[in-house]
Amino acid sequence: MLIRTVIQRCTLPALAGGVLMLSGCVTVPDAIKGSSPTPVTELASVQNAPSLFNGAEARFGGKVVNVANEQGKTLLEIAAVPLDDGARPILGEPSRGRVLATVNGFLEPTDFKGHLVTVVGPITGVKPGKIGATPYKFVTMNVSGFKRCG
Repeated sequence: MLIRTVIQRCTLPALAGGVLMLSGCVTVPDAIKGSSPTPVTELASVQNAPSLFNGAEARFGGKVVNVANEQGKTLLEIAAVPLDDGARPILGEPSRGRVLATVNGFLEPTDFKGHLVTVVGPITGVKPGKIGATPYKFVTMNVSGFKRCG
């Protein structure tokens, strides 16, 4: 009788905790949910046909390799990697390309450069630039939500 009571008292909280842990692993944080149930996440598709995606909501993440503050906005240059089910950049994955993400307002560069971030917002096109001396076409987007991941 005592054993059954102990089992009943421990089983329900353990199951509830397990369910919460599992559901927490696949939940996209509100800050980067966006408004589309299926935002664009394949950077290569956008790079190959940017005009098809202009205005579409996208969610990209990766390591911030450069931060540029301009009047009233901040540009984050992100080396994009695949995202996990919780929309966090997957550590150890190679970069799939670069994204220039425009955030309204000022972001402290030291808080972002070298850190992982996920951004969501509409794709605005492609902008020519350089990575070092190499010409590169950056996918551009306006950020409606972001989350620094580390």
